[in-house]
Amino acid sequence: MCAPSKYNTPQYLFNGNHKLYNGENIISNSSCTTNAIVPILKILDETYNVMSSNFLTVHAATASQNVIDGVHLKNRTHRTIINNIIPHSTGASQSAIKILPNLQGKLFGTSVRVPTTNVSMVDLNVKLSKRTNLLSIINLLKNSNVVEINNDEHLVSSDFNTTTNPTILDKHASMELSNNEFKFTIWYDNEWSYSAQALNLANYIHNK
Repeated sequence: MCAPSKYNTPQYLFNGNHKLYNGENIISNSSCTTNAIVPILKILDETYNVMSSNFLTVHAATASQNVIDGVHLKNRTHRTIINNIIPHSTGASQSAIKILPNLQGKLFGTSVRVPTTNVSMVDLNVKLSKRTNLLSIINLLKNSNVVEINNDEHLVSSDFNTTTNPTILDKHASMELSNNEFKFTIWYDNEWSYSAQALNLANYIHNK
């Protein structure tokens, strides 16, 4: 299933918990946003212990939204996507917790839809229990070969079209806050990189 399940369908995510796959016939590859945040959260939790985290997904428009205002104006999703920033819910936090159970009670998120056709961004805020600094974290993520680092280029969303890595950390848009807290900006092509992740997972299952 190329979407989160509302039922008890097992959820697996490449570079998240894919090695736990145990031969189930039907599984979920979760959501594009979950695929974006899980790899970095897993590395941070395993290395520094995540105490708390929250995120805001700035998400491109989807097929569920209207080009012009619809008749159900009490529902924000029915407002035109062309000239609105629309607050929206996300199930990515619940999906991420299913994949990384250690984050239960430590991860919360929401989203907004914006008038772009593709590529989304996550503003991820994390508090760690072990003392570190932003440079050490960036080096750790770079050496993981899981998270891609955008070091020097000052890119915008359209520059990430057709990128296959679901977790591209923008070094210049990330910062170290007080009390061992960090803000990370993560880019992801919510269509192309998600498809690449689904193929990676399918290939792993096939080989297993």
